[in-house]
Amino acid sequence: MLKINKGNSGAKIFIINDKKLLVKKISPSIIYSNRLEKQHNKIKKFNQKCFKTPKIIKKGHDKKKFFYVMEYIYGKSLAENIIDNNYIKSKDIIKKIILQLLIYKKSVKNNEFINVNVFKDKIKKIEEKIFYKYKNNPIILKKFNQIKRKINYKFFEKIPISDYHGDFTLENILYSNSKNFYLIDFDSNEFNSFYFDISKLYQDFMGHWFMRSYNADSELKSENHIYILLNFYKKKLDDFLKINKINKNVIVELTKFNLIRTIPYTKNLKILDFTLNKILAIK
Repeated sequence: MLKINKGNSGAKIFIINDKKLLVKKISPSIIYSNRLEKQHNKIKKFNQKCFKTPKIIKKGHDKKKFFYVMEYIYGKSLAENIIDNNYIKSKDIIKKIILQLLIYKKSVKNNEFINVNVFKDKIKKIEEKIFYKYKNNPIILKKFNQIKRKINYKFFEKIPISDYHGDFTLENILYSNSKNFYLIDFDSNEFNSFYFDISKLYQDFMGHWFMRSYNADSELKSENHIYILLNFYKKKLDDFLKINKINKNVIVELTKFNLIRTIPYTKNLKILDFTLNKILAIK
């Protein structure tokens, strides 16, 4: 059983070779078990009209820690395909993404909104981590203070509660060797709205977050194939917001908020600086 590190969700992930490759996700603690079980339930109940999901093989508890085992999907993420200049169906995928957002939109609960204090509490916790971790780096602290001062909480006052993926990014859309699109790495947290899924997509389309670990220039040029494709995606998503009367200012603020949430998990100063600069640049 091979352990792999992927994402920031907190679960331990293993690759199992049992005649065929399987993926096992295990809760790192008893407290986290409830969150991982919710993720499992999301996959089980997911409407596969637009995307497939990995088949769940089994679930259970090991020393009171929840786990589940699912099939391993052979293929590449949409992010990898875009960077490799492998278009496959990368233009067509935006249609599936928008259809999936429409499915989530239909689940919106009338007059039920995320409490704005959830956002304030999260920023406070992130601030504590940053000021402890980078107390000797005045440049990082200055940039973070700039970002914090610009947070407008009024945009977070009416975020509707709905079904949602939780981490709807280009890295979590797979194009399999069998030529199917899959959604992976569902998440369950206090930000339970499809608005966050939209903002996660903008995080890639505008913030180029999926490119943080590559040696590519963070400021993509207009003739670059990646820039052209991301701009195409962004325009389609802009149209979706307009048609469905979703305030783009809210989504832009959520996009910044999502990027702020990644800061404590950045692996090095280069990626941290990339992230801070992207947050400051998004308008």
